[in-house]
Amino acid sequence: ASAGAEAEHIAEMLRSARLRDGLPWTQMAVLVRSGRLTIPTLSRALVAAGVPVEVAGDEIPLLAEQAVRPLLLALRVAARAGAVSPDEAHALLTSPLGGLDSMGVRRLGRILRQAERAELAGIGLPRPSSELVAAALRDPELLADAPPSQDQLAAGRLASQLRRCQELISDGGTAEEALWVLWDGSDWPERLRQEA
Repeated sequence: ASAGAEAEHIAEMLRSARLRDGLPWTQMAVLVRSGRLTIPTLSRALVAAGVPVEVAGDEIPLLAEQAVRPLLLALRVAARAGAVSPDEAHALLTSPLGGLDSMGVRRLGRILRQAERAELAGIGLPRPSSELVAAALRDPELLADAPPSQDQLAAGRLASQLRRCQELISDGGTAEEALWVLWDGSDWPERLRQEA
């Protein structure tokens, strides 16, 4: 009835062949018509059912790799001259590039809202927190007006990375160079080395 139901059925067939018929996992394979569309859903269902999964690296589309998504999103934002929506800002800040969690983004939004409320001095209402967070990634000067905090520093680092990437792109830099600026400018590589 659906791709998820199909994946669960395949997982059940494989488990049955292993448990009932004694067929070793190494003697089983699943062939798919469209790897880009099918492999991510199928892999998740098989792993959830306890079926060992081995996928040829060239069969997984780059966009489906969890580690690549924040880099590609940051590259898209930089290529659009820093135009970032509130949802994209939240995704970037809570990614390994930003290093914040959802609570950190909320704290940052509150800080920015308080700073804008003080700046308006009762003349108007401050913008919603999500819009202010997105604006701060476009214009890091908004962060300078806020009291220093870990959340503000993390957002400032990300905003600087996006700005450097944007400048590189506008100067004719390649996608590889822009991705390297994003990767190398964060503490993500070091955190991965420590975890490994």
